[in-house]
Amino acid sequence: MQNKLEMMRIFCVAAESRNFKEAATQLGISPQVVTRAIKELEEQRGEILFYRSTRQIKITADGERLAKQARFAVGSIDALFVKDTKEKRDEMRGTVRLTVSSVLGRKLVVPALAEFATRYPDQILSWIACSQIHTRM
Repeated sequence: MQNKLEMMRIFCVAAESRNFKEAATQLGISPQVVTRAIKELEEQRGEILFYRSTRQIKITADGERLAKQARFAVGSIDALFVKDTKEKRDEMRGTVRLTVSSVLGRKLVVPALAEFATRYPDQILSWIACSQIHTRM
């Protein structure tokens, strides 16, 4: 039995490349190792993940669903082994939404948002300029 994480990693590369030989080359292993890993995974799951013929392989619908989940899972596990730098933790991400008057938007907000977007490229900016903002007292 192979390491299950390694089996999933092999499966993800095979699903992405759609070719066991190419997957083996990318992973630096033999095509036989890829074939055995896929076969073992299919046996463990009790479902066919790839249709195979002498000329090609084609991923099944079950294989596609598993590949989507496996990419996320393998990526998450791999991320655990990457040292999180202070810079990365302090990096701002997310969405900023503003509602401002047209005059303030053009004169103050647009220049400030341009600088902000340059400084924080992962930030999503969304703003609405209203021609009139009414307040009730």
